Amino acid sequence: MNFSEHQQAVFLLMKLPPSYNTLSTSLTASHKLGDWTVKWVQGKVLAEESLRSGDAQSVTRISKTKPKPSGPCDFCGSGTHHESTCWKKHPDQCPKKGGKGKGKGKEKEKKGKEKDNSNNHANAAAPAVNV
Repeated sequence: MNFSEHQQAVFLLMKLPPSYNTLSTSLTASHKLGDWTVKWVQGKVLAEESLRSGDAQSVTRISKTKPKPSGPCDFCGSGTHHESTCWKKHPDQCPKKGGKGKGKGKEKEKKGKEKDNSNNHANAAAPAVNV
């Protein structure tokens, strides 16, 4: 008994384990059965398997990461960090001031106070008026 190319492709898809039901449903909904080939179905199955193994590798990578140590700090007593990351104990680990942030740091506040207010009309003396 000989089967056509698209029949063999359908048989291949039907023999997949139940975990591939979503793929099977997706393929049958988006493509005509008469257009299927064994190579095409194999490619779709291999692509799905590759995606799944990539997800498994990500999960494995995440599960192998070590949790960061958290407070309290034995050096300064803060509950937000561990002694190994304490900036008071390790000032060399502290981020440099004046970085890329847009917040108002001490330097920006000082510059704002020294600002030239000569164009500020509220501070200018009112002209004398003769009545």
